[in-house]
Amino acid sequence: MWDVFISHASEDKQDVVRPLAEALRRAGLTVWYDEFSLTLGDSLRRSIDQGLRDSRFGLVILSPNFFAKEWAQRELDGLSAREIQSGKVILPVWHQVQFDDVVRYSPTLADKIAVSTDRGLDVVVQQVLAAFGQSPSQPSSSVSTAHPDYGKISFSPEITGLRNHYLQWLFKKVTDVPLADIDPHIADMVIDNPDARLTLDAIYTTLLTTASEQSRKPEPEVRESGERQALVPALSQLDRHQYLVLLGDPGSGKSTFVNFVTMCLAGALLKHPAINLDFMNTPLLETDEDEIPEFDDDETLETDEDEKPMPPAWRHGALLPVRVTLQDFAARGTPEDEAEAGTGNHLWQFVARELEQEGLGEWVPHLKRHLADYGGLLLLDGLDEVPETDRLRRCIKQVVQGCTRLFPQCRILVTSRTYSYQTREWKLPGFAETTLAAFTAQQIRYFVQHWYAYIRPLRGLSEQEAQAQAEDLNAKIDDNPRLQDFARRPLLLTLMTILHSSRGALPDKRVELYEETVRLLLHRWEWKKRTYTAADGTKATEYQSLLQSLGLNRNSVLNCLEELAFEAHQTQPSDQDEPARIQAGALYAKLFKVSKDQQLDLVQVEHHLRNRAGILISPAEGLYAFPHRSFQEYLAACYVTRRDDYPDNIAELARKDPNRWREVVLLGAAHLAKAGPMIWSLVEALCYQDFPSQEGNCSENAWGALLAGQALTETANLSTQTPRNQSKLRRVREWLKAILTEQAPFHSAPFDSAPFDSAPFDSAPFDSAQGTGTLAPFPAVERALAGNILAQLGDPRPGVGYRSLSGVEGSGVEGSGVEGSGVEGSGVEGSIRLPDIVWCEVPAGKFIMGSNEYSDEGPPHRVTLSTPYALSRYPVTNAQYQAFVEDGGYTKQWQRCWSKEGWQWKEKNVKHGPEKYGGEFDLPNHPVVMVCWYEAAAFCQWLTRRLQKAGKLPAHQAIRLPTEAEWEKAARGEDGRTYPWGKKIDPEHANYSDTGLGVTTPVGCFPRGASPYGCEDMSGNVWEWCLDQCEWDDKFNIVTDTYKDGIIDPVCVTGSDRVVRGGSWYYGAGYCRSAHRLGGDPGDRIGSVGFRLLRTPS
Repeated sequence: MWDVFISHASEDKQDVVRPLAEALRRAGLTVWYDEFSLTLGDSLRRSIDQGLRDSRFGLVILSPNFFAKEWAQRELDGLSAREIQSGKVILPVWHQVQFDDVVRYSPTLADKIAVSTDRGLDVVVQQVLAAFGQSPSQPSSSVSTAHPDYGKISFSPEITGLRNHYLQWLFKKVTDVPLADIDPHIADMVIDNPDARLTLDAIYTTLLTTASEQSRKPEPEVRESGERQALVPALSQLDRHQYLVLLGDPGSGKSTFVNFVTMCLAGALLKHPAINLDFMNTPLLETDEDEIPEFDDDETLETDEDEKPMPPAWRHGALLPVRVTLQDFAARGTPEDEAEAGTGNHLWQFVARELEQEGLGEWVPHLKRHLADYGGLLLLDGLDEVPETDRLRRCIKQVVQGCTRLFPQCRILVTSRTYSYQTREWKLPGFAETTLAAFTAQQIRYFVQHWYAYIRPLRGLSEQEAQAQAEDLNAKIDDNPRLQDFARRPLLLTLMTILHSSRGALPDKRVELYEETVRLLLHRWEWKKRTYTAADGTKATEYQSLLQSLGLNRNSVLNCLEELAFEAHQTQPSDQDEPARIQAGALYAKLFKVSKDQQLDLVQVEHHLRNRAGILISPAEGLYAFPHRSFQEYLAACYVTRRDDYPDNIAELARKDPNRWREVVLLGAAHLAKAGPMIWSLVEALCYQDFPSQEGNCSENAWGALLAGQALTETANLSTQTPRNQSKLRRVREWLKAILTEQAPFHSAPFDSAPFDSAPFDSAPFDSAQGTGTLAPFPAVERALAGNILAQLGDPRPGVGYRSLSGVEGSGVEGSGVEGSGVEGSGVEGSIRLPDIVWCEVPAGKFIMGSNEYSDEGPPHRVTLSTPYALSRYPVTNAQYQAFVEDGGYTKQWQRCWSKEGWQWKEKNVKHGPEKYGGEFDLPNHPVVMVCWYEAAAFCQWLTRRLQKAGKLPAHQAIRLPTEAEWEKAARGEDGRTYPWGKKIDPEHANYSDTGLGVTTPVGCFPRGASPYGCEDMSGNVWEWCLDQCEWDDKFNIVTDTYKDGIIDPVCVTGSDRVVRGGSWYYGAGYCRSAHRLGGDPGDRIGSVGFRLLRTPS
């Protein structure tokens, strides 16, 4: 067993690899390096195989020489395969390459934290040791920077005094956290005890980003055997890029990060004993990682030691910070003349005026000179919060770009919501992008523990009691997937923690969480008048509660806010995912309308709203908004459910504009969940026409069904239904099936139902062009959602589920308490269930096999398959494989179906079924993963025997895995096409890395990706085991004895590994080519590998 395997190009030995290997050995690591590990007569291939397999990490020296080597790619493929199964393995070292070079070679590698040889061999060694948990001899923050450390430059006492006055003002401005204003109990404590105020340093949790610089949204990591998106501290991204845009959803922590960096830099320059650069570089965890559980849900992040995010690293010293809220600048700093272009000087003049108003005018000229001469850090917060007029958008972009010219020495951080920044109009040329990731289990636990550390003295808790309450909340989150999902959002985690600490109870449903939070925020308006002693010794009076001053009760105010939320939600632009801005006049008018006091003091009302209200915030003069869009949607949902026209009105709104109203519909359904039958009224209002629709708008019907399905899975009790509700359920399922299989159009427009007039849906001929309707089908993410809903409601598609051995035909997947079509109850009670397979016939004859892309794929050659055969339309699903498990497939009853080696593997590893991968991976209509070649082969033998015994398969036929040749012909046909459908791939043809789903999808989600013979999912989704054995040569090419021109019925029976084909959800486009070959140990269980069935000819 070695600590490190060094993968490199021989041209780099003398300059880098040899001295690095020797230095690592001197540091106490065991190193696989060919000059150390090979002796005369050794097999190069076997030794490399052993090194790759038995080394904890693979140190990959990425250089121009490495990029040019094909065999180096093979070593890298071997390390990548290990990383899929075992977590982090690859440690990249950049040598004479830049970020763009690595991106061109491998975007996946570019996502990984790397160390460059430009920083010196000692730093490389230190970083490698850090990966093993050893402390480097020198912290990364001490690495020299391109300019002198501003914090170490001496200035005159006068200038230093002015600077420190500015820094003290800035430090106080960003350090205090307004969380206390959310919880009235904490607010009372803070008023009585000013020392108990909450400060950012007490609870700040290191924020992580996805390493990719382009992201559609904060992406969760995938499960343990799949690809994990590298998580990089936001601070490290700021360190890496001079100009950076930090993206994130509302409430994800963008402004908090700006305040944290500002606080630490200011503290370092003020020589604060605790809040300084060391504090800024503090790693995420201070707890025992062994005590942190792993979440089971596939959308959560694991906490394995090997997967711990790299610690933050800031190497630029104590830069002088300047923090600007761009919304304020847009309101008060942009040029009045609309024709005038924005410049960096406009921003500087705004900063100067703001500082002068704070009594810091003497510092202004020195600040400008310091930024120009020594650099600094400009933190521009809230690009997306600038009112989106074309003029302001153009002006703000000009201003930000102007700052790069006005202060070329400065670094610049800009924050923005992800969605807003993705529009071309907002893009800042020359700025890198990174996206805040949702909270990991580590971050959640850290935040909860530190919150209770803060609250402990305020509540008079002992250290043990506070720790017990923190553990109780963490346990509730760990045990509840829904709460895990809430907790991954920093805003909701904060509210959950406050609720738990103040009320002692935590709702476990999203709608109840919103309800409790709204109640808590409204309680701020119900404070009674109180008198207290001010700091100067005089008596001061707190304002009476807003509710009292308006002569209102809580219900009146809540009804008012609900109506306001509905109207705001209805009128705001549909492409905005932030809360709507509400004009102060509209708010006051509604409050006055229900107030008993017509002589209201507007000054007092505005004081309450601006300074004490929690349910509304005032982002700008004369404007209000809900603190998060979730509250707006929840309150709007409450409003629509108490209207007389519910559910018809909201259903019609949602069918026409689903992106705007989706969450309102779902929250409304959950809000009325106790009413029971109301959910079925909503389902009928959303989906009232059968598929295919002969009248009306087919797209609206499809969207209505998708929303109805979501509402059912989130809210309804599906264990029993009346006959009338069963018919509604069947209608929803048929529409979901149409969405999944691209038979329903995505956009609202008339739909051509003619293709369905002559044949039922299930017997419609296969159409490789797809798009039976006149418009584009639903995008992949929505099709996958439809399939996931079907998995819970019962997937009626043939070839996806199982049927009764009794011979009663069934073709569905049993849902959660829902009878799938022909599944539950279709056969004799207690009868055996067998997979329902749809076969695609492949004719005998010649075809072109292989390609010239890789040496082990070519050259392209002619292969003849002498007999026809049939391949299953889909990979084997979880539901189908479970039939094998439930029939005793892992017991001695079916030992005869296992090979000798397979049974030995099963017994040695004590296996009783496939490993559960968690979350969506385990849904019944997804392809089974985490099954090795031995298990796949045993399943085929079991199914053969069961079908033959039932008279469903003749004795001379069998079910088995396909050979490479059989698989490839079924995938690409006879013309040698690159992919099953043609020459090019895109995310609508297959589930691969660029599709961005990060998880397996229900089989059949990509009908446009079908092969010439109708086989689906042969590119992407999961790799598929083949019958052929294989070996690897010394260049990591797959070696078989079957790649010969003119060969007939080839199958390789030599070699210890087995071939896999087709690519997967994790891999890139090249791996999904029909000719691409990969292999693995027959005992490997991998989260991206499944299998497909072949039926031998009749």
